[in-house]
Amino acid sequence: MENPFEIVLDKLSRIEMLLEDIHRNQVKAPKSYSRAEYLTVNEAADFLRVTTGSIYRYAMNGVLPKIKFGNKLYFKKEVLQQILESNNK
Repeated sequence: MENPFEIVLDKLSRIEMLLEDIHRNQVKAPKSYSRAEYLTVNEAADFLRVTTGSIYRYAMNGVLPKIKFGNKLYFKKEVLQQILESNNK
């Protein structure tokens, strides 16, 4: 029969290696995938100071470039900022 302490130590070692892999992968994640750079429909509406209905209409008509993930729409904040700035000229 194997020593239960050795079994626990072996499992802890494996967990430690997995956590190190996860940490290493998170550190290497490209900045372009940062959650803060993409806005939901509600966040985009707040940012542009329009209704969510307007956001959906602009997205479906191609006025606002969108990213669809599942049944959710996301908008790149930088692009929305550029649209705002171009409309203020």
